[in-house]
Amino acid sequence: RWEPEYRNLIIGSQNVVFSLFKHIPLVYRSLQSEKKKLHENQRVDEHLAFKDNVNKVLSNNSYELIIIHWNLPHSPFFYDYKGNTLLAKSMEDNGSVDGYFGNLEITDRAFSSMRRNLENVNLWDPSAVIVTADHIWRASQRFDGKLGTKVPMMIKPPWSVDGTVVQKKYFTQNTSKLVWGFLTGQLQNSNDVVNLMKDGD
Repeated sequence: RWEPEYRNLIIGSQNVVFSLFKHIPLVYRSLQSEKKKLHENQRVDEHLAFKDNVNKVLSNNSYELIIIHWNLPHSPFFYDYKGNTLLAKSMEDNGSVDGYFGNLEITDRAFSSMRRNLENVNLWDPSAVIVTADHIWRASQRFDGKLGTKVPMMIKPPWSVDGTVVQKKYFTQNTSKLVWGFLTGQLQNSNDVVNLMKDGD
């Protein structure tokens, strides 16, 4: 949350201490419930469990900053978007374009669930959200014969309701400037974000 009362040393210290306390082995085990298998394919099971854990974290309004490294749409490709089906391990096709598109769609569905979850706990509006990627689709030539040079970059400032497209080239290595701007309150709206991106190298 981005209100000033949630950005102070005491709350931050409490969160750090509690996080460290939870990692004491005995305490950690006592806080964990028995893991329930969600799917026969271990990769699918890990994906579903990770998504559930992410949504639990997003529901906690004590966090100021959450960074999620979402492995999809990397292979293994375990979602058939044409049949809307999570695949058994024997059905995975890790070299196909359709397999990549399947993982892309299930990623989109996961992101949608994150947004709904934030909306349900009234954290979507006051939160800043940045979605980007750490590299291009390296196998894009299989789709149209061209090697891509761009990655997605979507930014939602707190309380924003409008949208705009920034045409100027922006390097995602500079994402830290955006994060710092949101944390310090220097970025308040879409115009602030656009100006920072236009001024950036």
